Parts: sequence; structure tokens; C-alpha cells
Amino acid sequence: MSGAPSTLLVLINRDSGLPGAAPVEHRLRELFAAESLDAELRVVERGEDIAELARAAVGRYAALVVAGGDGSLSAAAGALAGTDMPLGILPLGTFNHFARDLGLPIDLERAIRVLAAGKRRRVDVGEVNGRVFVNNSSVGIYTDVVEDRDRQRRGTGRRKTVAAAIAGFRALARYRRQRLTVSVGGQVWRKRTSLLFVGNNSYRLSFPNLSGRTRLDGGELCLFAVTGHGWRLVRLMLRTLLGHADADADFQRVEGIDGLTIDSDAPSLVVALDGEVATLATPLTYRSRPTALTVIAP
Repeated sequence: MSGAPSTLLVLINRDSGLPGAAPVEHRLRELFAAESLDAELRVVERGEDIAELARAAVGRYAALVVAGGDGSLSAAAGALAGTDMPLGILPLGTFNHFARDLGLPIDLERAIRVLAAGKRRRVDVGEVNGRVFVNNSSVGIYTDVVEDRDRQRRGTGRRKTVAAAIAGFRALARYRRQRLTVSVGGQVWRKRTSLLFVGNNSYRLSFPNLSGRTRLDGGELCLFAVTGHGWRLVRLMLRTLLGHADADADFQRVEGIDGLTIDSDAPSLVVALDGEVATLATPLTYRSRPTALTVIAP
């Protein structure tokens, strides 16, 4: 191959809640052709590793485009962070938090026009024990919700939103707080909490911007620790959804930090990363990686 690559590699995640990979692939071929974009489309089958496919694409394609949700994007970002390979986004997931925070259109036709325009920007990623996240990571009740949600989807085929709602109610009924030690900004907290939330840049707390961030290149992390438990936690969740959460009363929070550690008496903790879960050895060491990822976005 002579000169710089000009072809886009497009990975279509079959497990992103799509109505069917074949119709989506056909529609994408039409839209890429309409914009005169040279694109190689590949459906990612169940069991294939998006991160491995992304690493193999570096240097061989002009850009990697992921058609999927936040979990798929996070896996690709982990492979591309620290390289010059740009990440393009076709938001086909359930929530598409990263795409929305980037200001990308959710409509497929408009999203491909953004790819055709080719404007690039550099954004931060967060990292914990070497694992990259683009939105947030958490320890506590949310990991139970994610694991239960995914079991339901595998076992019953429920839609992600329905399965998540059921899992949330179950988790609230049975969850017990964890005893954790947090070292941040020269301070050490030893606390029992139902949820610790670490965000890549600063998050707002009011509905409908529960996941909203005003910027993705601030070079910082934010930390929220839920202070309530039991029915207080239920009331907190309801208040947050209604836009009445009190950040000072309901959360212990620290913003504008570049790193922190979370430790436990347990040798490992279950950690949520952009809606996926992993078991990581303690202590959990978080850091911001400023402008480590290039994205195609306005």
C-alpha cells in the first residue's frame, strides 16, 4: 500500500441492541456510498474482541469507526488511546452517552456526514489499573445492576432498558454497603458506601443530564461517593431522576483531580467501566490521560 491509508474500517457490534446486523449493514453501505466514503464494513460476531480488532487496524486504515454503544466505544478507545488513529462513532447503542457528550447526532445519516467532514479533536480518557474508560467507572451497587441486567438479556432476551430497571429494583432490595478506603488529593477516607462513581471529567447530576459533561478535555477526574443507603438510597435515586438531587447532602464529591486510589480488604473488586464489568485487583488506581484519544467530531 503506497501513501497514507484512505479506507475507513467500520466495526458493527451485533450485541449493541441492534434490531438486526444485516439490515443495519445494508443501510450503512448505502449511506457511506452516498457520501463517497471508502469504507470496509465488518460485523463483529459474539465472542470477538473489539479491542483486538481495533489494535490490528492501527496504521492500516485512515480511521476506525465503531457502530455500537458505549461499551463497544470504550473497548476501541482502550486500543486507540495514545495513538494517532482517530475513532469515528456511529451511535447505535441504548444510551450513547459518549456520543451525546461529544455533541454528535444520533441520527445515522447525520452521523455519517460528520465522518465525511473529517474534523478531529482530542479528548481525555480515564484509566483504572490499565483499563480505559471514556465515560465513567464505579464500584458498588451499579456493578450488581449491570451483571443482573446482562444475565437477563442472555437468559430471557429482554431489552436492555427493561432488564436494567428490573435489575435496579433487585439490587436495591439486597445490596449491602462496602467498606472502602479512598486516597484522593492528599486525604484518606475510610467509609462504608453503596456506590463510588469516578467520571472522566466533571458530571452534572440533574435529569435529563444525569450523564452530561460540559467538556471532555479538562484533563481531570471527578469522584462521587453516595452517603445514603437502604431506603435513603432509594429516595436519592428518585430525587436524582426527578432533578432534585442535592450534590452536597447526598454525595461526598471531589472534582478537578488527576488521580485517586480505592482500596479494600478484599483482594479484588468488581468494577463497572462504561456499562461493562470487570474484576480488578486492589488497590484500584485511577488516573486521567489528557487528550489521549483522537475522535472524529465537530
